[in-house]
Amino acid sequence: MNSIINNQKSSTSMKKLFALLVVAGMVFVSCGNNQAEATVAEEAVIEEVQQDEIQQEATVDMPDADEAEETPAE
Repeated sequence: MNSIINNQKSSTSMKKLFALLVVAGMVFVSCGNNQAEATVAEEAVIEEVQQDEIQQEATVDMPDADEAEETPAE
């Protein structure tokens, strides 16, 4: 009788341990992707800053519409 009770306890303990390991594995896998996502987000920010700088350079090089009207055409 004691061996049956001990088997049931160890079976229950093994099930709990297995469930805990499965949950821990899922958390580990889901948290592992944050580094890759952070890298992609950082690259997107860098690309956006570079595009803004290019756009600002393009607007600086172009003459204003008011200045173009003031200069007489030859």
